[in-house]
Amino acid sequence: MNARSIKGFKFTNLLWMLAICFVAAPMAKADDAVTMQQLRQQLDALTREVQVLRNDQNKNWLDEKRTEEVKALVKEVLNDADTRASLLENGVTAGWNNGFFMASEDGSFKLRVMGMIEFRYGVQLRSESGGDNGQHGFEIPAVRYGFKGHMIDPSWQFFIWNGHGTTGSYTALNAMITKVFNPTWSVTVGTQKVPFWREYLISETAIAFPDRTPLANIFSEGYTEGLWINYKKDWLKAVLCLSDGGSRYVSANAISDAEGMAVSLRAEAVVVGDWKQAKDSEAWLGNDPFVMLGGAVHFEQGEYGDSTDEAQQLSWTVDATLKYKGFSIMGAFVAKHISETTVDTDQYGALVQGGLFVAQDLQLIARYAWGDLDSASEEDLQIASIGFNKFFRGHALKFTGELGYSFNPITSGWSVAGWQTDGAGQDGQIMARAELHLLF
Repeated sequence: MNARSIKGFKFTNLLWMLAICFVAAPMAKADDAVTMQQLRQQLDALTREVQVLRNDQNKNWLDEKRTEEVKALVKEVLNDADTRASLLENGVTAGWNNGFFMASEDGSFKLRVMGMIEFRYGVQLRSESGGDNGQHGFEIPAVRYGFKGHMIDPSWQFFIWNGHGTTGSYTALNAMITKVFNPTWSVTVGTQKVPFWREYLISETAIAFPDRTPLANIFSEGYTEGLWINYKKDWLKAVLCLSDGGSRYVSANAISDAEGMAVSLRAEAVVVGDWKQAKDSEAWLGNDPFVMLGGAVHFEQGEYGDSTDEAQQLSWTVDATLKYKGFSIMGAFVAKHISETTVDTDQYGALVQGGLFVAQDLQLIARYAWGDLDSASEEDLQIASIGFNKFFRGHALKFTGELGYSFNPITSGWSVAGWQTDGAGQDGQIMARAELHLLF
């Protein structure tokens, strides 16, 4: 008989005893009769004992419920421990190393998660533009997210990088697969930048100003889809790209959207320093001196699948970068020749950009850009900007301020990268931007 049955049996006996007392009391002799006061005392005592028994029963029920809960918790903990042990047995590691990552212990698999957010406040001042001459407001110019790593073994690499721009529209950028044959040679297929204009080849995660100059929009050739053959030595790097042409994306299952053909070749030589210093334009205090020379050529034959005049294009560029004890300067020159059936166009551009660290985490920056679109309706580009970078943790977290001025009217061909179209003959456009940049 279990404990609950025993307590129930006692409870029943007590009730029978109480009934017997009430029935037998009138039959007792007068000298042996129990007084009413005694009966009340006995009744109170019995009531208290009944209450104790009830409380014991409730307590036992609660103890049983807690026991079941504890058993379930122990089972859950053991299952979690088994899962973790299984992961350890399979050699999976995860954590943070300049980014969130997950990798196999044997090195056959690695995945890194990345992202970037930029938050900006801008002011635009113009004269007689035909629209709003004074504009200001907040914006999020870029939200990016992506993955990179390798699978099977470190020679099979992948990189995906995309996101959203100021309008909120989806922006597809990098989608690449790379096969590394040895430390010198590798091949990449997919979508990435055309290897041409130095300013544009510096990642948007590491540029010195909130945005690139309008020269990048005109001369960089943007992103394309194609094949890249990569060569790299201690001091020399070269890449040959076969693609559909500058700024070309092919729609799904519609290769006729970009039937053009382009060949791009870029070479860079490190005279002093190492390749890690080529990733940005900053001369970080404490780093060794760095000198790099670069050049590229791009040829493109247009093919649009319609009656549109299919232009032929030849572009070339040269650039140099110097970094020394906190001071950096980069210069680049570019030329583009466009040949169409009825007209030939020769366009040119030049950029000089510099920076100086006045403290370990504070950099002053300045740049000047000039461009000529060889068009009677387009003014030459002449803009200058100054600003600063406050680095909280390198390019991962920084605050940038910029003040820009246009010496000539900004015409439609140059109204990009934050600059707005001016009214006819109205120069002196002023642009100010403040940006918080977060990269993980």
